[in-house]
Amino acid sequence: MPETVAPGVYVEETGAGAHVIAGVPTSMAAFVGATEAGPVAAPRIVHSFAEFEAQFGGLVVEMPLGYAVQQYFANGGRDALIARVVPSGPTLTDADLSNPALEAQQRGLWLLDHAEHFNILCIPPLARSTDVGRATWDVAVAYAARRRAMVIVDAPAAWTAAPTTSDITALLGASPNAALYYPRLQAADPLRGNQVASFAPCGAVAGIYARTDASRGVWKAPAGAQANVLGVEGLSATLSDAQLSALNAMGVNGLRALSGAVVLWGARTLAGDDVADPFKFVPLRRLDLFIEDSITRGLQGHLRAERAVAVGAHPRERCGFPARAVPARRAAGRQTGGSVFRALRRLDHDAAGHRSGHRQAGGGICAASAPPNSSSSASAAWPGISRARASCRGIIASAPRATRCASCGMARRSRGCAACAGLASSPSW
Repeated sequence: MPETVAPGVYVEETGAGAHVIAGVPTSMAAFVGATEAGPVAAPRIVHSFAEFEAQFGGLVVEMPLGYAVQQYFANGGRDALIARVVPSGPTLTDADLSNPALEAQQRGLWLLDHAEHFNILCIPPLARSTDVGRATWDVAVAYAARRRAMVIVDAPAAWTAAPTTSDITALLGASPNAALYYPRLQAADPLRGNQVASFAPCGAVAGIYARTDASRGVWKAPAGAQANVLGVEGLSATLSDAQLSALNAMGVNGLRALSGAVVLWGARTLAGDDVADPFKFVPLRRLDLFIEDSITRGLQGHLRAERAVAVGAHPRERCGFPARAVPARRAAGRQTGGSVFRALRRLDHDAAGHRSGHRQAGGGICAASAPPNSSSSASAAWPGISRARASCRGIIASAPRATRCASCGMARRSRGCAACAGLASSPSW
């Protein structure tokens, strides 16, 4: 409250209790594939490669997912969502990931339905010598678009030279939610005596996404001299400046050697070659997804909080005003009328006896309405009604207006005599 030392107009700012929309995390990477061990019913979050080894069994030569997760954390990744898929045969196939029949069972790629949130989707090669097929990439890109995520697409191992437009079209369709990287990385394989082997770059690229988000923000392009790949020794192919420019125009992000380091040299999506499309750039598309997801989740939380506050509240209280006080006389009247009404509602008699006492037409006597130990003359004081009922509820309210209360002499009202609240137990009409 501001201190009022002199007459005048003073402004006091008070909190409106508004729900603040917070930004969602931007670098939760989901990895889908085969592992040596681990849960299969739902994906699980790990925060380091050591935690991945403890829960999913570490590196396996024919399971590239472990290598991708290792490179993800080596390049700045913080949180990884691991969706373990058990192969139906010796090795993982596209059908194990993207068969439409798996969607209803929430298996394969749709294991991620159990996850509340992720931003980056990585599907490493199915095996050391088997790449992900077109069917899986199309399903993955469509699924990521629904979940407001980006798919990092690995170039096939068969691309030993710079790809052409037809090569890219055969791999997957155009989408602003996919980013393709070429060529593959060369790194030491600890399971093969640290011999240099070829690895898909998706894990390392996802780690650079996370590192860039943490240092600069989701709006910064994960490319350039600062987007260097750690823990690798080279590339499977060397690209010239002209080739890098041509790939960039086709929406392919090239990797190149620069000053003794391997760096990402492009931040394009596969949105197409439309010059006016802003979503052809990775940072703009990711920023758009970040804003959309933050607003959507923030408004959902706000609506849930509003419902929790509004349930049971007086309409004036919901608008910020105190509820009006009910006058004492009105409150007492409501209470008395309610007690009389409840007393009348307690009249419940045997339906058969009631029907035998009522007459179907004209006035009559309800024999079933007579109180216990009462004489027939006392029972005759209860007037009947013109139509039979299954019970005596509402008989007093339906009696003719000429009837008077034998106790107080007052004419019977439509809801009974307020002074005779015990009508049900001591009728004397």
